[in-house]
Amino acid sequence: MRMNPKNVLLPYLRQLKSAHRFSSASLYFAASEIAAQSNPDSFLGKEHSELEALLKKEDGPDAEVVSYFVAQLFVGRIASFEVFLQDTIYEVVKVHPKKVGKVKFDLSDILDAPGVPELVQHAADFTINRLMYLKPLEYLAGVCDLLSIDATRLVSDWPLFVEAKARRDLGMHNDWRCNSIYERKVKEAGLECAFRAGESTAPRKEYVTNVGHSLTKLAELITRMTMEKHWPEYASAVK
Repeated sequence: MRMNPKNVLLPYLRQLKSAHRFSSASLYFAASEIAAQSNPDSFLGKEHSELEALLKKEDGPDAEVVSYFVAQLFVGRIASFEVFLQDTIYEVVKVHPKKVGKVKFDLSDILDAPGVPELVQHAADFTINRLMYLKPLEYLAGVCDLLSIDATRLVSDWPLFVEAKARRDLGMHNDWRCNSIYERKVKEAGLECAFRAGESTAPRKEYVTNVGHSLTKLAELITRMTMEKHWPEYASAVK
């Protein structure tokens, strides 16, 4: 079975769509805030004031409506990049299923599976999920091994993803407050922690925009390298 290069391009194209939507949504929320502040008696102004009051009550006097929405967009942006990695890996593993190594199946899984592709999907999902809990450089090495690409070309950009992923986890599980887990993950990525324990790490628009650009660049590089490895004649299609 030969991989279709278009299938590997699809995850990257979805990443570009995610980046475009984030930029557009950020502008929308910023414009909405300006409109609400200029006309506080409007429906939008009233709803804006109520949400702002709630955020300030729960998150402190510095809480802002736009910052709240940007943080939610940031969570989605990181999730979309993780899906990009998973989908790209799966397209390669479908053709080279032995790359996942040893995976145990229950007899019921084998008997219930409609066919081999479903078993390969299960093995790939298990392997990818396991990678996500490794240390940053081990995670990178695992991804590159599955894709048969050179990890050294990604070392300089990968730590930014690791930090952003760790910060996303804080938002999901610790109200954006810096803790020892975040500090450890950032240190393992080779970065300096910019926050003290207990400080808010809630992402601001400039930070999220920079992360978004970095993830798009990383997705482009991973896709191009994968294409160069498996279909060098199509590598120029990645822009």
